[in-house]
Amino acid sequence: MYEIMMKMHPDIIDEKRYIHAMEVARKYNYDASDDSMKVIGITGTKGKTTTSYMIKNILEHAGKKVAICGTIGAYIGDEYIEERNTTPSADEVYRLLTKAKNEGMDYFVMEVSSQGLKQCRVAGIRFHYGVFTNISKDHIGGLEHKDMSEYIFCKSLLFGESDVTILNFDEPVKNVMAAHAKGSIKYYGVKEYDEKKCTLTAEILQEEKRKEELKNEHKLNIRFLVKCDDNQDYNGIIDFPLLGRFNVSNSLAAMMVTLCENISFSCVKEALENFSVRGREETLKLKTGATVIIDYAHNAASMESILTDIRTYGFDRVICMFGCGGNRSEERRCSMGEMAGKYADLSVITEDNSRMENVYEIIADVEKGVLKSKGKYVIIPERKMAIEYCMAIAKKNDVILLLGKGHETYQDSGGVKRPFDERQIVKDFDKLL
Repeated sequence: MYEIMMKMHPDIIDEKRYIHAMEVARKYNYDASDDSMKVIGITGTKGKTTTSYMIKNILEHAGKKVAICGTIGAYIGDEYIEERNTTPSADEVYRLLTKAKNEGMDYFVMEVSSQGLKQCRVAGIRFHYGVFTNISKDHIGGLEHKDMSEYIFCKSLLFGESDVTILNFDEPVKNVMAAHAKGSIKYYGVKEYDEKKCTLTAEILQEEKRKEELKNEHKLNIRFLVKCDDNQDYNGIIDFPLLGRFNVSNSLAAMMVTLCENISFSCVKEALENFSVRGREETLKLKTGATVIIDYAHNAASMESILTDIRTYGFDRVICMFGCGGNRSEERRCSMGEMAGKYADLSVITEDNSRMENVYEIIADVEKGVLKSKGKYVIIPERKMAIEYCMAIAKKNDVILLLGKGHETYQDSGGVKRPFDERQIVKDFDKLL
């Protein structure tokens, strides 16, 4: 499929990159017909990391050996391998696949970015499952994609390489993705569908009384009922330890893979109800009675999702601290500011990974969005000071969202990466409160 698409769209797919990927595949004696280790690819604007770790956790709970590669890095067995990109270079991807297979892994779960697909980093790889979470306007402009059409097209390339394509029926672009699928297609969705096209659906069951109890316990679970037309044994209630409709959707995506792999519902339920991943809605309780949530939300869509969901829990104030990385479009920065201004009681604009850009220019772009939505805000460029400010003003029943860095333990400024762990900053300052 890659070769066909490359000929149809030479302006998007670079033939030299494709040829290089094929040379790397031959170097590592990659055999696409080998089923000894199944490869699972996840793509989407948001939810790739959470979904991939759900799949990993469920499969491991079932006794399988699972390697993973994505935004947080790669894990093969107990070995952690730091990676620069969500989807590494073709050389590194094939090296990791070979290493995982040689170490007896049953599965290799991989986050597949649109840039990774565009630059042929996974060309030649057979994906036993290709999973699509969602898509929203992001990664447009600069060194990324020229427009939304190209972005969607690049995402769809995964499904031309997948034996089974798993699509989110809630997403309007599902038909575009399906058109590029070479194998069977399965759907999941949070909404109810008369068409009965979805193998898995979910009904959110969160009651207001339960939300109040969870807020007081500094736990932000969501309860949902899973329904499966193909397998009645897959019908049941799950109390998932992250919040939001989008995480119910991510759960269904993960469950579709494990359903196809004949993992029991009891195993899935236990794995999901004990799920956590660093920097994804990571919750900390302060001595003051306030709640801190650390999350990787770093674009307008992910910010809107977490902010709208957190508002339903009835916190007295939602304090949102965030910035935007360097080498990103002004539109992206402005839209992030607009979401914060619209849904937070107070926005604290600060630095993210400014890289080689001037942090004050980035903040000015973000500020335009907050002003557009007429939100209340303060600007504190130094991120550590911004965190401490949020904690100092937060009272019992307030929630502080520290957005953008998530799992990261560094700050990239002026081209230099310095140690920066938000968890430790929160814990250290909490001792002084």
